[in-house]
Amino acid sequence: MRAVRDRARDRAQDWAQTREAARSRAAALILAPLALLALVAGRGGAQDFASPALAGPAVSPLALIESGLPSAATRTSLAASATRWFALPELATRSLGIGGSWRGACAAFGLSQTGDPELGWTALGLALGGASPRCGGALRAVARRDRLPGAEPGPLGPGAGLEAGAGAWADAGAGLTLWASAPQVWLRGAAPPLARGLELGAALRAGDGGLWLLRRAPARDADDRAGHEAGLAFGLGVLSAWARARDGPLRASIGLAARARLAEASAEVSSHPVLGETVSISIAVPARRDPAAPPPRPAP
Repeated sequence: MRAVRDRARDRAQDWAQTREAARSRAAALILAPLALLALVAGRGGAQDFASPALAGPAVSPLALIESGLPSAATRTSLAASATRWFALPELATRSLGIGGSWRGACAAFGLSQTGDPELGWTALGLALGGASPRCGGALRAVARRDRLPGAEPGPLGPGAGLEAGAGAWADAGAGLTLWASAPQVWLRGAAPPLARGLELGAALRAGDGGLWLLRRAPARDADDRAGHEAGLAFGLGVLSAWARARDGPLRASIGLAARARLAEASAEVSSHPVLGETVSISIAVPARRDPAAPPPRPAP
């Protein structure tokens, strides 16, 4: 009889644990889409290949795929990044990218996965372009496919979508860089998780620091408002730090990067007044140049 009671108690405990796990899973399935909608409403600049990086021309292959803005300082590198959106593990993004340059031409390729199979997707990204010390530009494209079985059919297949766009920048002199990035000029198939409009920005570099301002236009929604961002960066030896503020709603981020001889690690934490913190970390091999430093200039 005692053995029967023990078995019954164990089954009751297992059932309670299963019910609690089911409740947690259901809560995640409800909160994750809401967080994604809030990310869209907050004019998030990126998701599939998000990584800690300054605004403007990008040295990281992941940032190049997102923005289409190649830096003159680009060199062959491998970068990995992980981002947990709004403290939800079910909405985490993991990405890996490789990029390089040769005689001014540059390219980057990346693979990304976001979310659990019930609400996640896989993405492949590619960027091709070129940069000099005075200007640069690139074409970028991202293909996505939902991992959920039985996804809705579309022209590219069930749950499949494709987006393409471009970016360009120019050195205006006196340390001022101007850029424009339109990552979703062309769309086909399933809609992207985030609608991204035209980004216009300006950055002023001075020594190991700098500041930037940018504006993100609404994407295919006349009722939406433009998003704005202001940032400040500074460097001290092998360390670099930056902070940025965004509106819609008002929120802030801080980031830190540390370089060794063979690698660089960086992290950024962003706050949200309702949904909590987003944490992004990345590592790049070999170490990139100081992200706060201006691109090299030609000899006079």
